[in-house]
Amino acid sequence: MRMYTLYNKELERKLTHPRVGLWHTPSLEEAQDTLKACHEYLDAIGAKDQKDNFVIIDAETNEEILT
Repeated sequence: MRMYTLYNKELERKLTHPRVGLWHTPSLEEAQDTLKACHEYLDAIGAKDQKDNFVIIDAETNEEILT
C-alpha cells in the first residue's frame, strides 16, 4: 500500500504532527486536502511565497507526487 506525506522542500523535512510524529496517509485525496489546507494557512499568515516549498511525496521512496 502506498503512503503519502507532505514535504517541505526548503527545510528538507517531512510533515510531523506534534503528538503523533510523522504524518502520513494511504489516501491521495486526504494528502491533497491536507496540502490545500497547508496552502490556505500560508495564505492566511502572509507567506504565499512559501507555497511552492510544500508538496506531496511517497512516504517510502520520497518521490514527489505530481497532482
